[in-house]
Amino acid sequence: LDVAGYADSNGYLGDEPRPDAYRYRDWVIRAFNNDMPFNRFVMEQLAGDQMVSWKFGQPLTPDAREKLIATGFLRMTPDGTDNQEIYELDKQYDALHAVTEVSIKAVMGMNLNCARCHDHKFDPVLQKDYYRMMAMFRPVFDPDDTYPKPKAQRHWLPANIGWGVLATRFVPNATQEEVDKYVELSKVMDASRRKKGAQFAKLMAGARDRWRRAQYEKLDDPNRNDLLAAISLPDADRTEAQKQLLKAYADKYQVEDDDLAKADPIVAKARAEQEAEAAKVTEARPEMILGVWDVSPNVETRVLARGSYENPTEIVQPGVPLILDDPKDPFVPAKPEPSSPNSGRRLAFAKWLTRPDHPLTARVIVNRIWQHHFGTGIVATPDDFGAQGARPTHPELLDWLAVRFVEHGWSIKWLQREIMRSSVYRQSSEAAKAGLEADQPNKLLGRFPVQRLEAEAVRDSILSVSGQLNFTQYGEPIALCMLPDGSYFSDQTGRIDNKIEGTTRFFPPPCVTKPPASLPPERSAYRRSIYLQARRTYVIGFMAAFDAPLMETNASTRFTTAAPPQALSLLHNPLMLDAATHLEARAVKEAGPDERAQLRRAIELTYSRPARDEEIAFAFRRIKARADWSAGFRLFCQALLGSSELLYID
Repeated sequence: LDVAGYADSNGYLGDEPRPDAYRYRDWVIRAFNNDMPFNRFVMEQLAGDQMVSWKFGQPLTPDAREKLIATGFLRMTPDGTDNQEIYELDKQYDALHAVTEVSIKAVMGMNLNCARCHDHKFDPVLQKDYYRMMAMFRPVFDPDDTYPKPKAQRHWLPANIGWGVLATRFVPNATQEEVDKYVELSKVMDASRRKKGAQFAKLMAGARDRWRRAQYEKLDDPNRNDLLAAISLPDADRTEAQKQLLKAYADKYQVEDDDLAKADPIVAKARAEQEAEAAKVTEARPEMILGVWDVSPNVETRVLARGSYENPTEIVQPGVPLILDDPKDPFVPAKPEPSSPNSGRRLAFAKWLTRPDHPLTARVIVNRIWQHHFGTGIVATPDDFGAQGARPTHPELLDWLAVRFVEHGWSIKWLQREIMRSSVYRQSSEAAKAGLEADQPNKLLGRFPVQRLEAEAVRDSILSVSGQLNFTQYGEPIALCMLPDGSYFSDQTGRIDNKIEGTTRFFPPPCVTKPPASLPPERSAYRRSIYLQARRTYVIGFMAAFDAPLMETNASTRFTTAAPPQALSLLHNPLMLDAATHLEARAVKEAGPDERAQLRRAIELTYSRPARDEEIAFAFRRIKARADWSAGFRLFCQALLGSSELLYID
């Protein structure tokens, strides 16, 4: 998902939502869990839409649905064309270049960016090679014909419900009649919301004033009478001093909409009506798949002088880099019939990439898997196997694993087992003197490299040890909001409504509100971190401290730092304080009243090993010195959760 650049938002100005991107994330997880052969994994993501028969305006078969979801890979890069309805050719070309470059880096480990403007200065890649490969993707992202012309492919959703022209890039799993019904209902409800928006805003302002008046009446404050006099007047009749006074106290007396609805029956009724209208639209919305299809099957591609779309030159045919092509049997995708909806280019390209004798595809994924186990790949630059990339530390091993990987059916699980059963994986992290002298940076892996867990695994481990982790799989992303104290929780719907504008945003900026009393399991804030909302504009603070990447485009390598925010997060973040409380309760419940047994159980849960007697003796002595055993034990639990033994693999 890092390599694909997965995010639930679009990037660029406004960071618009991708409310259906999560289906691609779920598809990837299922593919790995089911050990989908990697050659098929690549083919479905690049060309799943061309591997099955399907049509707009008809429900999809289960197989067609899965393969169209897989093509979400080609929709993961930031796409500025979806942020506004203004037609801007530069954004169209940016999207086309991004999907070309990320796809080639992901599968072939070739960094082509330089060749966009000129022949590559270091690798044997021509500028024509770049545009030959871009020609594979241009039928999908054709800057001159981005928005499909046939009615069956145009504006499946009205732009005014919050997704703009992104609506033209969905595949609805529904009949034409169902889609038309949804569009019409959306328009009606949108008009109703806009009409009632100002009325509702006025109603809310009046209810908030009534609530504040009730608070001011209880005040023992010299300004009480002045406040009551000011709030009783219409805003137009208030003096400047009265307005300033009300503003000063309004900041102190804030009330959430939910609490206001509980206190005011009129507000409760109006909100219920709004929610009922919104529910009708939500229920009618067909399943939308963020996938791809060929908009312009027979489009031509030209080399762009200096990479500028304003300077097109000669026409090139879809192809692969000459250095990788077979002169005796060159890569030439078959031309489609004039009436065909598909160019067939991406499918032909995917088949070429997954040939058993392809020199890059198997090596690149083997290197990525090795990197996840050892922190660094055999080639330390997983996106660049070229002259500017790092030299492989063990080239023969990479070759051998790649060949064996293909021989074993492109099985990722076979590869994982092969690596994890090896002596190099199972060796100690302790550094012997001879090993340090021979290989101080440990590039040759004379010992297992100590690594810190990735940000998501840090959070998940803390929740797991404390007994809070929710193992529910799949589904919509969990939207987290930020409380005044900096802690995060999940709101019930993952949405926030702008009652004045009558619009809905799927992941607001950090919002200040109260956590709901209870949540269904699929909306729990304690689910695994992979199911939390991934935005391009910010990363959840706790995980940002532990180097979770900001997904500006994609991230093939995670960098690990040791910085003060990590220690501060482990000391003060509400996640840690809450987890320590739960770990204390879990240890007491599972160990019984014996205090030493409680300490032993807490260590076993955290470190997955037997507790040592000296650890228990030390902890018991220090906690007993405090007046309150429970408070001391809770601090001990927090220390365990923030310790290096939990956070690092050695």
